[in-house]
Amino acid sequence: MKASIKIMSTGSGHTDSSVMITNGNQKYCFNMGNGIHRQSLGSNHSKPADSDILFLTHLDPSTETDFLNYVLRNKGDLSIIGPNGLTSNLMSYRYFLSKRYKTFYITECSDDESFHLSDGHLSVYPVVIKSSIDNSSSCSSSCSSSCSSSSSSSSSFSSSSSSSSSSSSSSSSPNVATKTVESLPFTFNKSFGAIERPTNNNSMKVAIGSSKSFYDWTILRGGIIHSSTGSEFTMGEIEQYASYRLLKEDIKAGTTKISSKDELLQFKPKNSKLIKKFLFDNSDSNYCLDENNNNNKLITTEREFWCMESRHFRLITRLTKSLRLTNKEKRDMIRKRMNIYLKDPIYGPINSHNVTFPKSQRSSDVICYICHLPDIIGKFSIEKANELGIVGIGRSKLCKGESVFSEKVGRIVTPQEVLSPSTIGPAMIIIACPSIDYLNSVINNQQILSYSGNGNPIRSGCIVHMVPEEIFSSKEYCQFVMKFSNEKWQHIILNKSCAYHELIQLSAQLVNGLNKVSPMFYPKLYPPSNSLPLPETISSMPNVQRGRFHQTIIMNPLSPLGHPLIDNSACIENQDNDFTFEMKSPSPPSSPLKSIDLNSTTTTTTITTTTSPSQPSKLINNNKRKSLISSSRNEFIKSQNKLIESLSDRELEIVFLGTGCSQTSLFRSETCILLNLFDKGSILFDTGGGAYSQLFRKYGDQKTKEILSTLKFIFISHLHADHHQDLQKLLHVRHLAMDEFYIPFEKRSLVILSPPGANLYIRDLEKSFTLYNNNNNNNNNNNNNKNNNNGNNGFKGIWKYVQFFNFSNYQQDSIFSQFLKKELGIVKCIAVSVIHSFGAHGIMIESENGWKVSYSGDTSYCSEFVELADNSTIVIHEATFHDCQQDKANQKRHCTFKDAIKAFNQSNSHSTILTHFSQRYPNVKASLPVKDDDDEDFNQNVSYAFDFLTVNIKNLNLLPNALNNLKINEAENEEVEDFDE
Repeated sequence: MKASIKIMSTGSGHTDSSVMITNGNQKYCFNMGNGIHRQSLGSNHSKPADSDILFLTHLDPSTETDFLNYVLRNKGDLSIIGPNGLTSNLMSYRYFLSKRYKTFYITECSDDESFHLSDGHLSVYPVVIKSSIDNSSSCSSSCSSSCSSSSSSSSSFSSSSSSSSSSSSSSSSPNVATKTVESLPFTFNKSFGAIERPTNNNSMKVAIGSSKSFYDWTILRGGIIHSSTGSEFTMGEIEQYASYRLLKEDIKAGTTKISSKDELLQFKPKNSKLIKKFLFDNSDSNYCLDENNNNNKLITTEREFWCMESRHFRLITRLTKSLRLTNKEKRDMIRKRMNIYLKDPIYGPINSHNVTFPKSQRSSDVICYICHLPDIIGKFSIEKANELGIVGIGRSKLCKGESVFSEKVGRIVTPQEVLSPSTIGPAMIIIACPSIDYLNSVINNQQILSYSGNGNPIRSGCIVHMVPEEIFSSKEYCQFVMKFSNEKWQHIILNKSCAYHELIQLSAQLVNGLNKVSPMFYPKLYPPSNSLPLPETISSMPNVQRGRFHQTIIMNPLSPLGHPLIDNSACIENQDNDFTFEMKSPSPPSSPLKSIDLNSTTTTTTITTTTSPSQPSKLINNNKRKSLISSSRNEFIKSQNKLIESLSDRELEIVFLGTGCSQTSLFRSETCILLNLFDKGSILFDTGGGAYSQLFRKYGDQKTKEILSTLKFIFISHLHADHHQDLQKLLHVRHLAMDEFYIPFEKRSLVILSPPGANLYIRDLEKSFTLYNNNNNNNNNNNNNKNNNNGNNGFKGIWKYVQFFNFSNYQQDSIFSQFLKKELGIVKCIAVSVIHSFGAHGIMIESENGWKVSYSGDTSYCSEFVELADNSTIVIHEATFHDCQQDKANQKRHCTFKDAIKAFNQSNSHSTILTHFSQRYPNVKASLPVKDDDDEDFNQNVSYAFDFLTVNIKNLNLLPNALNNLKINEAENEEVEDFDE
């Protein structure tokens, strides 16, 4: 048996700490933080989505930024384990789990029940770590479960018998209690069946008003409140009654396609009168608290489950004791939910989901994990078995650890009599201490200390420290590390002090190649940096080192060294990211040319033979140009050129952080565009996955913090994940940066213009985050947030200075326009609906200094956007598909190159930059529109973006010719895997 720990992310640079444990074909991932997905693409190593089991140490953007990518890439059902509040946290993503048809098995680790999780390949013992400012319990009673490090049995554990702070000891010590804990599977024993895909009216799928039914998004099915609703009615029946009531109101308002009473009655539950009485009649004695009807009785004969099921996914949570409710409590919860449900016909049902889970308070717990690999059974002695008269099936039982009766010797024979001593399986300990508030709880935790040299020295293994450097280098933590034997334990440190280097080689090579062609528009990326030295206190310890990307720690208990082995063969710090494009010859080439093959996942280049047709001279023919371009357009171009010439080079700089469509690839990140207004602040158009990573790769840590701390406005065009996934990470890093720079609350304001669902999603997430529960101590009441529809039900979160405005109300709210004008000098901001989905919008902003930028978002050709973009200085337009893919573009509601050029020409604008290219076509050739040499206007004004294109408005007229001399591969491009948006 040989298992390993793979370092998926070191926590340095833009990444967050993450590891994967592998035992045979079984994989277990710990944390799903920023960058873990993209940096694993194109390699033969394990990928996060290979694991069906995810452990979260705490709830935070640093542990779950890449969660949506994980859900998308993984093909099966998922088991997720984490602290209290995990269910509510995952419910925040409910808008984006649609059409996945997955079941999520959730286990919340708390200190009210003792259990460990096992599938026969790995046994995991959660250790609940309390914050020092959490008054609910003392740190010495923080073990939700424990395990005996001195025993090969997985059914016993060591824990402190009281809340005393006695020193750690082995399980044989008289002051440590040995208890039996329940062993639970990662996926539940209880069968919930497959998620059905309903298609009939009985499932309440009704088209109302617009073409999209809100029922598809808001209706939940099945037993929401675990095993019952505290009544004779199922949750499905109660929801059907609520939906029936909303439909009646829609008929009165004339907003539904249902016109007849008979058509409405098919949605009316048979027992609607009884349900109405149950929900709203307080005088009904059948449902009032009564000793005879067991309203206040807890049913604990078997483990209960909470289940929330929509038509697209299902969440199932094991209920620990503190989460189980009485019938009275269930009814009160349902009534509260129905009041929210019926209050708003559109967002009432969505908002009501938040009160379906029994525990509403936020958790501040952090979970460490102790993982045991199975013990290796000793060698079976045939001679002893013959001597004791054990034959046949009896020998098999003994090998499985069972005792058998021997007729020959007339007694019970135990496994120890015929087996040599077992080899104790290694242990792997994942320690998380994300803030100083958890330090004392970690270093004094008796369960973790029982594996140290002063405790029980039998097990060996690896300890992964996901601990910030300021904590790890402290005297207290170094002394804690030194307690673990050099001969038995390997320590791996994962934090910002690990080496930083480029993790996406082909992306880095592409940017480096473009930098040599056009350094003005493709500046070099932020340089790599070496890891910091270890703290002096432990620098002499040979078993402590900083983790490296793709480093593998091999856990082999049969190794003669008895110590984990480290394999650095896959580490890539010293990879060569240099690349040089072949440039065009002055005359048509007739010999083989070297060109980059961006379809390849290797770092080598390919040699292709291309013959370019002779090209006519591109000298501008003024007479021809005058005949093709109207005098009014000439005047507009002249006026814009004059404007550009008058502006400072610190007026506007546009940085294309992500230029890809749908899913990130090795060459293009998801959509994100930075508008840097320098001293005024900055703006972001969309925040697709990887936005923070791209900022860091370009600017490094300090400059990224400075940009985010002055970020004033974010526009989210629509709620596809590739346009908003990194929003929580950006808000998180921005908040930390402003704390670091001591920026007062009144200067932290940020406005977000988005579809209405974005504010609900972010506010739900905000309420579930672990660390913010401890740090939400800002007492400044200057919120000015009365009109922003935050949907947080009175909760004042850590991001309370963030104001959300949606497309239906932003123009009526003077706060929005006044803020943009005062902070950014934006005198006009208009959003229009475009042709895509999810209420997609494009935007136009106009500066007090005269320039005007329009951004299409995702859309088919849209005349409304063309009208909005009229006379823009820069039009940023999506061009997802090639012209030969018009049918596909129409199907997915995107533009071809031709559509984008048409929109630009009709908008009478100065310049356009094309972006949002399909990841089907990673090749450079495939990313370039086909220019018409007879169209000088096209050649002079159309440009195309690769990641990290940086355009200062002063250099705008130079952009179209920036890559003119680049030699590209003319070979036919191959398609790559395409994912749904």
